[in-house]
Amino acid sequence: PIVVDASGRDCFSAHKQNWMVRDPELKKVALWTYYKGAKRDPGLDEGATTVAYLPDKGWFWYIPLSGDMVSVGIVSYQIGNRAIWLVPSTFVIVMAIGGAIGLTTSGLLGVEFGIALSVCVLGFSIAKSKILKLPIIYLFVCIFSFFHGYAHGQEIPELATSWSYVVGFMIGTALIHIFGVFIGSVFEKYKHGFEVAKALGYTFFGMGVHMILSMLGL
Repeated sequence: PIVVDASGRDCFSAHKQNWMVRDPELKKVALWTYYKGAKRDPGLDEGATTVAYLPDKGWFWYIPLSGDMVSVGIVSYQIGNRAIWLVPSTFVIVMAIGGAIGLTTSGLLGVEFGIALSVCVLGFSIAKSKILKLPIIYLFVCIFSFFHGYAHGQEIPELATSWSYVVGFMIGTALIHIFGVFIGSVFEKYKHGFEVAKALGYTFFGMGVHMILSMLGL
């Protein structure tokens, strides 16, 4: 049998029957509205559609409709494309800086708390499928990766060569991030990947909360 769901964006049947399957190549969100009395081009171009494309970010549209109505909207990529690699690269680079500072200084407060908080934020973002703005993502990444790197720098084994140890944990962290991107791509293709990722997110969040409560002696 063929079922036609005519409920529009609500996707009533698809949600009720769990037919929704995410397209791994379509990581976009859209926002639009309608205006009356908006400016139009004169003459034959009065009904011309305008589209402004921003590479690796999305596009805007301006579509004149009948009855003096105009549709205005934006389609934006969720974090992806270059950001999939730029964000982990930023983590590794800033972590290396934190590790170098940890090698030469001591006494930075709140390092363990910052690491535990990073686990909470990561888990919550995965569990809630929360897509943050890139500047906020980079801010969190820089703060948390610095704490991670500083902790590594403070814990360098006495028998290890300092800078070779820094290179080692940088490579290890990079491999972990590459594995994370791979796992994410697998989950996108797996029918129940979203549910599995959500469960893992709550697990990470719980681990972070447990770490914080342990530090508070609770």
